[in-house]
Amino acid sequence: MSTVDQAKNLELIQATSKQVELTVGVKLGENLIKNITVFKPNTGHFRGVSIRKLQDLYPEELAIFLPRVTSPMVPAQALLEMELDDFINLAGQALSFIGEGKVQSPTESNQ
Repeated sequence: MSTVDQAKNLELIQATSKQVELTVGVKLGENLIKNITVFKPNTGHFRGVSIRKLQDLYPEELAIFLPRVTSPMVPAQALLEMELDDFINLAGQALSFIGEGKVQSPTESNQ
């Protein structure tokens, strides 16, 4: 694979995932996790959750959604026990994918 192909692959990967560095971290078993990858969600990841409640940062709703889009997968109970700043940072990165491919309204495209 050429360096050009490698660069294209890296761009595609970065467009569909984000690295989140936690300040305190989350304990999974005996391990303290401080870096989590958040993947761009697809429609199925939102099954059974309210996007409105996700955007309003309802912890219970985020605890259902975040395990579906994180690696390593962080269980709901561990999410609910996280430091608040880490939780909000992780949720914000996951939700930042919503609306990225926003379609412009006719008035926006004419400006």
